[in-house]
Amino acid sequence: MGKAAQLEKTLLAEQELPALGKLAELGRKSSEAAEVAAAATGFLRVLTFHGRPHEWRGKEVVVKDLQKRRKWWQSNFTVFREMLRSLLERTEDFHVLAVRLVLEGLRCENKETPKVFPVEMLQALLGDLLCSPTWSPMISATLAELIGHYDDVAFFSLEILAKFLVDLNVAAQEIMVDESQITGGLQQIRAAVTNGVSEADLMERFADLVMKLPAPALRAERKSNKQLAEEAKMVRGKAYLPKLEVGPWKDAVQRLRRFQDCWLKFLQLSLPLQSVRSLLQHIPAIFPYLSQPGVLASFYIRSFDRGDLATSCMALSGLFYLLTKGNLGDPEVVSDGASEYYRKLYTLLSPEVFLLRRRARFLRLFFLSLKSDMLPAAYAAAFAKRCARVAATTLNTASVPWLTAVALTLTQRYSSVCKHMLHVSIADVKTVTEDPWTIDMQLDEASKVVGQTSLWEVTLLQSHFCPVVSRMSALFEQRPETDKRKRLQLNHDDWLDMDFGKLFDREVQAKRRRVATPALAFSVDSFDAAEELGDSIWRAS
Repeated sequence: MGKAAQLEKTLLAEQELPALGKLAELGRKSSEAAEVAAAATGFLRVLTFHGRPHEWRGKEVVVKDLQKRRKWWQSNFTVFREMLRSLLERTEDFHVLAVRLVLEGLRCENKETPKVFPVEMLQALLGDLLCSPTWSPMISATLAELIGHYDDVAFFSLEILAKFLVDLNVAAQEIMVDESQITGGLQQIRAAVTNGVSEADLMERFADLVMKLPAPALRAERKSNKQLAEEAKMVRGKAYLPKLEVGPWKDAVQRLRRFQDCWLKFLQLSLPLQSVRSLLQHIPAIFPYLSQPGVLASFYIRSFDRGDLATSCMALSGLFYLLTKGNLGDPEVVSDGASEYYRKLYTLLSPEVFLLRRRARFLRLFFLSLKSDMLPAAYAAAFAKRCARVAATTLNTASVPWLTAVALTLTQRYSSVCKHMLHVSIADVKTVTEDPWTIDMQLDEASKVVGQTSLWEVTLLQSHFCPVVSRMSALFEQRPETDKRKRLQLNHDDWLDMDFGKLFDREVQAKRRRVATPALAFSVDSFDAAEELGDSIWRAS
C-alpha cells in the first residue's frame, strides 16, 4: 500500500473532521504522476466522506455541526482547487491528469449524493482549468473527449460553458454589473485578468475548446420536433454517474439544444482575428446541427467587416451558403442595418484578390453568386463593368481570362441592362473627358452611373497580348438578344487557379484538331505496284 493510500485510510477512520494537509502536500511535491493521482483521489474521497453530515456515523445532525462541516468542506475544497491549478504549471501529462481529476471529483461527490449532479463543483473546476495562468491544447482536447463520451457530463458542461461565454462577453465589453448579479464565472474571469491572462487569451482558450466539442449523436438532417423526439428515444449514450436521477440530460434533443446554445453564445464574442479564421473554416461542420442557421449571419457580417481580405472572402462564403441553403430569402434579412450581401461581394472584387494563394474557392463563389436569382438585375451592369475594369488593370495576367469570361456571361445573361454599354448608336455618342464610373464607388452609386458609361475596356482587351483574351473579347460584339443560339456557354472553372505558366502552356501546347481520314472509292493493297508504275513513267520521260 502506497503512502497516499495509507494516509487516506487513516483519515477516513477519523471520528472528527481531519486535517488534509499531508495529502495535499504529497500531491504538490511528488514528481510521479501516479502518486499525485493517488494523493488527489484520496483527498477527494476523504473530503466528500467527512463533508456530508448524513454519512457521519449515524450521529444526529444539528445546525451547528452542519455549519461546521460546510465550512470545513469549503476550506478543503479550496485546497483541492489549488492542487489542481498547481498541476497545470507542470508538463502536459499533468494537464491531462488535472482534467481527469475534475471527473473524479464529480464521482466522489455524487457517491455521497447519488441523485444530484454536482453542478457547482463542475463549474468551479472548469473555471479553474479555463482561467488558469497556463494553458495547453491537451487541456481542451481531454475536456472535449470526456464531454463527448458521457451524456450527463456533456449536458451540464455545455450549460456551464454557455454561462461562462456570457460572462466572458460581459468582461470583454466592460459592461457594468450590479454586485448582487456577479456570478462565480465572472469572478474567475476577472481574477484571471488580474493575474495577467487577457480577455483575448481567454477567448482563444474557449475557441479551442468549443471547436473541439463533438456534435450531438443526432443525425444532421432537418427534422420536425416530432421526428427529433422520436429519434431522441433511440439515442442513448453513456452516463458517467450511473445513479444520477433521470432528467433532461438523457434527452438527446435537450443535449442538442445545449450544444446550439453554447455555440450561439460563443459566436457573440468579439474573437481575435486568428480565432475568427479558424472558426470560419469550422462552422460548416456544425451548420447542420443548428435549428436556426440564420443566427450565424451576424457573425459572418462582423467577420467580413473586421477581417482582412482573406478573412472577408471566407466570411462571404459562409454568408452565401446561408442565403442559398438556409432559406433566408432576400439578402436584406441577413442583418438589420448591415450592408447587403452583393454590396460586400462587389467591394471584394479588386486586383488584390487575385494575389491570394487560395483564391479559387472565392472566385467560384463569386461566379455562383452572380448566377443566382438573388442578384438584382440593376446590379448586373455594375458587376460587368467592374470585372472588365479589373481585367484591364490587373497585373495578374492569368486572371484576365476568368474576369473576361464573367463579364461576357453577365452581358449575355442580362443583355437588356448591359447592351447600352456595348452597342451604342452613333447619335448617342458623346465626348467625355473621363469615365463617370470609378472602381472606388460603392455598388449603389455605381449602379446609378453605369448607364452613363460603356465597356470601353473591351476594346483594350481585344488587343491583349494573350490570344485567349483577345478571342474572348471579340465575342462581346455579338447580340445574343437577337439570336440566342449565339450565346457562348463558357466553363469558368477552366480559368480558376490559373497562373502564367499554365496559361502559356495551354496556348503553346494546344491540341491540334483531328482531321478524319477521307473516304476512298478504292483500296490500296500494296504500294509496290504503284512504285513500279512511277519508276516506269520517270524512265519514259
